[in-house]
Amino acid sequence: DVIVLAAHPSASCVTVVSVRDGVNLGHHNYFPRHPPHIEPAELLAGFIGQFYLEREVPPEILVSDEPEDAEWLAHSLSAKAERKVAITLPQRGPRLRLLDMAQQTAQQALSTRLVEAASMDARLLELQQALDLETPPQRLECFDISHTMGEKAVASCVVFNAEGPLKSAYRKFNIDGIHPGDDYAAITQAVARRFARVKSGEVPAPDVLFIDGGLGQVNAAVSALAELEYTQVRVV
Repeated sequence: DVIVLAAHPSASCVTVVSVRDGVNLGHHNYFPRHPPHIEPAELLAGFIGQFYLEREVPPEILVSDEPEDAEWLAHSLSAKAERKVAITLPQRGPRLRLLDMAQQTAQQALSTRLVEAASMDARLLELQQALDLETPPQRLECFDISHTMGEKAVASCVVFNAEGPLKSAYRKFNIDGIHPGDDYAAITQAVARRFARVKSGEVPAPDVLFIDGGLGQVNAAVSALAELEYTQVRVV
């Protein structure tokens, strides 16, 4: 594997290229969360250690920067793989060219990520102004109800944060015990279930709650929040 780092004070990209039997199997980009101005050696050490927890370890790992405690890390990976694993910084030849190619890929992916983040920041500022919020919102949630001919109602919740869609936080709620096709009751139930968990601290609180629907659906959401005595969210 080839593991390279493109770093920026606010974000970083780690690109992993897999080569097996001389064949490039492609790459994946990862954007690990980290404190500002983290040292490349520390970031790579943490990434490599976690990356191979659930993956097969190759005999050789080429890196753009020597990870912290590289000798210990190689020893640990060797023990996991039950054979020698080398962590090396190539200096010349095909391995260096492969590393350079991966480095360009990582840098391009990071640049795209930073542009998208800047665009998202601008959108959140505009949303702050449009909704007359005290600060730019950092978490947004949107609920929508879907069903099949009125039956099997499901509420979908999508989540955005300052970086864009937060797909790991998306949720679906199967709606029970309501009259078929009653979207108002479905919204009431879904919002009540979600914000009971928010109020208990199980999930982060959104700054803005979007309800896909008309005034009736919005009023249903507001009623569910009032029943919970939860007032710390703007409903749109």
